[in-house]
Amino acid sequence: MNNKISTSDIFTGYVVEVIKNKWGKPTLELRVRIPSIHNTGSISRIEDKDLPIAKPLLIPTAAVNLELFEDFIKSITKVFVIFEGGNLNKPLWLGLKVRMKFSGCQKKMKLIYLKSQKFSM
Repeated sequence: MNNKISTSDIFTGYVVEVIKNKWGKPTLELRVRIPSIHNTGSISRIEDKDLPIAKPLLIPTAAVNLELFEDFIKSITKVFVIFEGGNLNKPLWLGLKVRMKFSGCQKKMKLIYLKSQKFSM
């Protein structure tokens, strides 16, 4: 498999796992499957445990409540992914592909997002 792609390509990735630290708390890293890259066929399919870990692409001053993130990410199945320098072993997730319907923890996250937009304009 070629390990380089165009750096301008944006993919939809499916969240397979939220990576946790040694204390069992979530980090912002995700294990993500991109069907067009990681194959979904049974013969050449890459196992979930062998998928590279995607790091978040955040604004340097961004603050994230990890407890809210853990609850929120459980309801998210897709993220947008790019690759650092086009390297398939260095995925970066840069946004959530969310449903329009918000409930529970999602409402809290939407409110936090909307408040952050107010201050960034």
